[in-house]
Formats: sequence, C-alpha cells, structure tokens
Amino acid sequence: MVTWQNAKRGDIIEFGCYPFAADGAVMPIKWIVLGRSEQGILVLSLYGLDVRRYHDKERDITWQDCDLRRWLNTDFIGKAFSDAERQLIAATEVYNDDNEEFATFGGADTQDYLFVLSLYEFEEFCAGELFSVAQPTPYARQRMLKYEDSEAEELEAGGWWWLRTPGSEEDFALEVGGYGEVGAEGTPVHWLGGLVRPALQLKLFD
Repeated sequence: MVTWQNAKRGDIIEFGCYPFAADGAVMPIKWIVLGRSEQGILVLSLYGLDVRRYHDKERDITWQDCDLRRWLNTDFIGKAFSDAERQLIAATEVYNDDNEEFATFGGADTQDYLFVLSLYEFEEFCAGELFSVAQPTPYARQRMLKYEDSEAEELEAGGWWWLRTPGSEEDFALEVGGYGEVGAEGTPVHWLGGLVRPALQLKLFD
C-alpha cells in the first residue's frame, strides 16, 4: 500500500474507516487516486460504501439541496474520519454543471469536503473498468438486500452508483451502471439501491 502523499493516478490508498463486513465490522476505507493537482490529491472510494437515496423525497432537486450531500458532509464525515483525518480533507469547489443533453439545471456551485462525481468528472477521470466499475462492500450489499434490491444477490459486474449531475428530468440524477456505463436518462432521486462512492481531496504538504 502506497502512502497518499506520494500516490499517483491508479494507486490505492487507505484513509478513514467505515463499516465493511456484512455484520458492520469497521475496516479502513480504500480509495483510488484519480489525479493530483496543486490543490491536492483527488480520490474516489474503491468500493460502494453504502446505499442511499440521492434525495429522500420525489421532487425536483439539485446537488446543493439534496439529502446525499447533507449526509456525506455531516453524518458520513463524522463517522468515517477522526478529528485529525478531517483536518487533512480539503474544502473543494464543486462545480454543478447543467445536463446539456436534456437542459436540466445543475444548481449553484458548492463547497464540500465530500461529494459524488459529476458527469464531467466521471468522463475526465474514470476511463476504464478499474475506475468506473464499483463492487459494493459486504456491508453495502447487505443494505441493498435489506431494501429488496435483487441485483445485490448476484452482481455480474458491479453495483450502480450515483453521480451528482441531473438526469433527463429535474427529479432524476445520473448514475453509473454495473458495467461502468452512464445511464442515458438517470434514475429518480428517491429510488433506493444506489451505491455511494464518495470523492474528496487530500491536502498536500511540503
């Protein structure tokens, strides 16, 4: 396992902890490095860590106001990282572009510690199965089965996971399918079964 300060694109690092086993036992979170910049190291969780709705109600919503954003930046960040680890996570300017194909509104830009990728970021950083296909952790798979998601029983590839870009309607969000393909129109924001693959930037130090 490489250290994150020296990590390069495609490397796997460990940072933070979250339930991993089916019984909820906690293990270090594995992240895949998407790239480096002067601002930090951009990483994406290697596995789908949990199952969440994009938003708890069926309604028009953008990333700025959705429940998934709130959960990542309150509940998840508090559970997955120690105080010292949280100090290493950079506040990231998150650009919420419109869906140009369907002319659906992406909402205001935000500043987040944790986020899910946009369509643009997915296309820029996630070429290839190593980056685009996500298996659920055993914990997340149990959560999928709890919500009667039959796909969790036998996944031929990976599970589907949320992007933050709106879909064909204002109450849809785009998702990445089990084989690493982006759904054409997206999924209703209140649907269960979607995996969460958080992304974040780790600060660089001299």
